[in-house]
Amino acid sequence: MDDPFEAISNLTSDCYNSGFKEGILNGKKIALTQGFKIGIQTSFKIPKDIGNIYATCSLHKNQSTDQSNDKVSKLAIQICDLIDLFEYSNCHAESFESNINLIKDKFKQFCSLTSTKSLNLKNNQNHLTF
Repeated sequence: MDDPFEAISNLTSDCYNSGFKEGILNGKKIALTQGFKIGIQTSFKIPKDIGNIYATCSLHKNQSTDQSNDKVSKLAIQICDLIDLFEYSNCHAESFESNINLIKDKFKQFCSLTSTKSLNLKNNQNHLTF
């Protein structure tokens, strides 16, 4: 038989190791759940913001009748075309973020030309905030 002192010593280390492994597994489950929730909260903002940009530009494109703001109309058409070509399905592609940034930059130009102040674009985030 084993020494009782070694059995007690092994028992405490075994309990410690099993508790450690259980804690790691529970931590991973919690982190995955929290990551999933954060992903859902963040991912719905991109299509929502792109939709708001598209609606604003298409509204301006359809309502502009005077030729004095030809540059603004062309920019609105260009933004709508960029959004029409935008691929939502492949969000892991390298071009996804660059396309979003291009749309944001064009929309910033549009806002400055039309003196739209109600839209707040933040550069430090991956999504637009209205």
